[in-house]
Amino acid sequence: MFLRSIDIRRLKRLRDLRLDFTRADGSPRMWTVVIGENGTGKTSILHAIAMAAVGADLVNGLASRVVGQLRDRRSREPMEVTADFHFPEPPPRARRPYPLVTRDVKPEGVRSTLRVVGNEYRVRATSHYLGVAPGAADGDPLAQVRSQNLPHWFVAGYGVARAIPDAGTRPRLDQIAADRLATLFDSQLGLTSTAFANYFPKARSRAFARVLRDTLLRVEDLVPHLTGFELRGHGGVGRAGALQERERFTQSIGGTTLKLPLTALAHGYQSTVAWIADLVGHILLEAGADIPAGEMQGLVLIDELDLYLHPVWQVVLVAALRATFPRLQFVATTHSPLITASLAPDEIVALGFDPKSGDVVRVENHQDPRVLTGTEIYRAYFGLDEIYPDPLGRELRDYRALAANPFRSDVEDKRMTKLHASLAARGVDPRVQPVARRRAGR
Repeated sequence: MFLRSIDIRRLKRLRDLRLDFTRADGSPRMWTVVIGENGTGKTSILHAIAMAAVGADLVNGLASRVVGQLRDRRSREPMEVTADFHFPEPPPRARRPYPLVTRDVKPEGVRSTLRVVGNEYRVRATSHYLGVAPGAADGDPLAQVRSQNLPHWFVAGYGVARAIPDAGTRPRLDQIAADRLATLFDSQLGLTSTAFANYFPKARSRAFARVLRDTLLRVEDLVPHLTGFELRGHGGVGRAGALQERERFTQSIGGTTLKLPLTALAHGYQSTVAWIADLVGHILLEAGADIPAGEMQGLVLIDELDLYLHPVWQVVLVAALRATFPRLQFVATTHSPLITASLAPDEIVALGFDPKSGDVVRVENHQDPRVLTGTEIYRAYFGLDEIYPDPLGRELRDYRALAANPFRSDVEDKRMTKLHASLAARGVDPRVQPVARRRAGR
């Protein structure tokens, strides 16, 4: 399913925020990235989406670590979240289950509502279909879907814990929909990820490895310098140990080709492979069939999309994910201007603080970051107006301007001398000797 809109009221400092996730023609927008200072509620927005998507029976188990901190303490009114989800067109030959409705009815979507009242440490959650005549569907569709783990209602989420699991891990997936979102709420939890190779039967495990290989190699920039993923030899890839610890990954570095185990790759590579492997595994598990990356559908939430990645990788990541997963809808957060640089203006949700109320509000900005310089992106989207962000750089700039001015006043001359001493004390050589002073008119 895809997210169409969410209304958040009195969730921490999100007093009243509505976000739309559709384009002008009503189709789902496949990429949305939330930016803003620490404390503007970026992760809380992901939490709200995840709680709305998981269903009434699982939401309190999923959110148990955060539910007590969700409600805005400045108000006596309840925290409320309303999210509308849309059903994408199913893949060819796929059956679309709509529990609780007659076979000849196709709902337009589903609306999920959350409330946290007073000092309660629980979320009250309900859902109902949209576009269905009264009486045609009785009950809570999301609760039904999640209890049966029905396909085509897929949602997954990734917090800041994105590590490769131990090769001997044997996952136990009891509440699959909640398991797919758990690391958003608890950074101590690990991903199933490559341990799906220990969860699936041997034939399915090999199919998982094959789909993962095809996904990782589908677009060159998704995992830079990764050129191969060997599935043959030593019995193939039937267990996580064979996937992680044997020399199956091929990297091209400086004209040299290296064969390495996954555990020998740099941490940025491991964390990227970890969450992508987890995503692939969960999609295959829910579908019960092999699905190529280009046909995978659903909603993916990622906190700190740029985590562990060098700026060169950040620049190409969004484009690579778009090309790899064209039918997945991503909602992510970031602090990276380089992630922002690859987005259209309507794909960016910029948050800030209202100076009077302290509420978090959306900051409208229609400049297209794809055509801005790095300095312009910092200024337009991150509020950094100075060419020199550090005060030392500004001191150097001011010193050079004064030293080059032959008509500087006595006050300016003293300030220049003071700036020179300050720079020298911190080991900075301005490499500019002051020009001789002259009187105006001479």
